[in-house]
Amino acid sequence: YERSFVLLPTIIMKDQDILLKTLELASRLGLRSLSLSDIAKECGISKSTLYSHFESKENLFERLYLFLREKAKERNNIPPVDYNALFKDRTLKEILRTVTSSYSSMVHDKDLNAFYRVVLSEKSFSPIAASIYTEETNTMLLATRNLFYALSSKGLAHFSDVDNEAMVFAFTFHSILVLEEDDRTAGTAVSEGLLNSFLEYFSSIHSKGKTQ
Repeated sequence: YERSFVLLPTIIMKDQDILLKTLELASRLGLRSLSLSDIAKECGISKSTLYSHFESKENLFERLYLFLREKAKERNNIPPVDYNALFKDRTLKEILRTVTSSYSSMVHDKDLNAFYRVVLSEKSFSPIAASIYTEETNTMLLATRNLFYALSSKGLAHFSDVDNEAMVFAFTFHSILVLEEDDRTAGTAVSEGLLNSFLEYFSSIHSKGKTQ
């Protein structure tokens, strides 16, 4: 006898597809009110299938943050840090301008920026948003410290206290970025010229060996 097979459509979701759907929902609903059931429904899969990809809501949002960060680097052609290439034939101000420009390009990437907007709006009352915000801030601070130690060891800059001056630089730069974002939302220009002035001032104080 002949057996008949009815091929039912099977939805096979990749992690990337789920993450992008989650970003769409988070942009509309926020992180705190967004549930795994909402995400599963949006993806057209069961909640148990979603759990086979992500162990918890916290894990999903953490993975979304890391995924968007890496994609932003790819789209903006931001390679892994190579200090030899970064420092070659550049003054301190040019080096700082290069690294701040790369970071600004990453955080202003369309998808990552959409996610950061949600995180910034909810970090005061959402533990998940606050965790992501502090992780990104700590990542920036560690990267700045590493850069400053490298600059100091290469004789391109002088810092009386590398850790503290890296902290000052990182948090000042971060504050300027937030102000730039507020300017975009408000249609104002309070931040105009601030970053350039700060880089000029900072490099003039800490430059060593090369004319700015």
